[in-house]
Amino acid sequence: MSMTPTSKAKLKLYVTLALLTFAVIGLSVMGTRTLLDPDRLDLFIRLGFARAAVLAWAVYTVLGALLMAHPRTYVLGNVMLLANNVFVIGVYVKGGFLGSAVGEAAAMLLPLFFLWAGHPYAQWKRWRSSARTVVDRGSENPRRESMKIILLGGSGEVGRAVARALVDSEVCSHLTLLGRSAVTSLDNETKVEQVVVDTGADDFESVVQQTAQGHDVAISCLGIGSGTRTMTEEQMLAVEVHLLGKYARGCKAAGIEIFELLTAVGVREGWADSRIKAFRVMGKKYKTVLDVGFEKLAIFEPGMIVGNAHTPRWMTWFTALIPDALGWGNIHLDELAQAFVAHLEKRAATQTDPVLNYRNQEMKRLLAE
Repeated sequence: MSMTPTSKAKLKLYVTLALLTFAVIGLSVMGTRTLLDPDRLDLFIRLGFARAAVLAWAVYTVLGALLMAHPRTYVLGNVMLLANNVFVIGVYVKGGFLGSAVGEAAAMLLPLFFLWAGHPYAQWKRWRSSARTVVDRGSENPRRESMKIILLGGSGEVGRAVARALVDSEVCSHLTLLGRSAVTSLDNETKVEQVVVDTGADDFESVVQQTAQGHDVAISCLGIGSGTRTMTEEQMLAVEVHLLGKYARGCKAAGIEIFELLTAVGVREGWADSRIKAFRVMGKKYKTVLDVGFEKLAIFEPGMIVGNAHTPRWMTWFTALIPDALGWGNIHLDELAQAFVAHLEKRAATQTDPVLNYRNQEMKRLLAE
């Protein structure tokens, strides 16, 4: 008898949790034994390693194990575990223990599995969210139909792709594009209304509130792109934070409670205190939208966006090797655009968490549902 998707998700969760518990305890014990067991310490010293280096490696092992246990440091802990595997393989090869080296190489499958599967807590949240959307297709449909949507940033490459995906979908009955200029490729679309405004005007927030009246969803694909290197922090803040803040607050004042935001992989509000300019700006962007207090906020955090004119072919091939669980791999522009639509079709109506974060892996899983 074949397993249902829900049963597979639960099995994957239980297997990951069991293996993770085993790995965290086992690595912690192994590192602690190296620190406390003189015989084990002498073994590494006889192989030519300095005492301080062995002790540092032991502490590193314990730290990596502990980092694996927490969802926010899970990926870092697994990367540290992979590096630890490589180091141990080198020790075994140097000592002539080739069989042990092969066994350690096989052990590298464990962190690779963890990176693919994701943290058990993240799996549980996905399973709980998807379970809420499972309904009897013959009696109820969780999709929201006939949504009126307003979008800022439709002239950019991602914004145009999202706008096109919305026009081609049934979930969008009317699309208002708000911006400094019209998107000529959408001029003849009956669903589309283009509102050209002065985004730098002092009353821009009031203009947004008036324009957004009667809409169900607001989307921001606003972003500077590749021009950040030549811009001052104040110039970046004017677009990424202040302009976005006016748009988000105007939409909230108009009664919109569903908001979709395009940002970058890994961005969190804690980045607002970063010493790196670009990180600081992105952290403030994230925090600005959070502070508006939408009931249902979906944040899209793509890694390398491919399938556009700006991404070199070699970068496409290189980032394809990075596991989606890390977030830094690639996602096609069309997949990213379709994820904005899929959230409205499959998740928005039943979303209970105030914030949903979609990285590459989550977006691709959403599209596969």
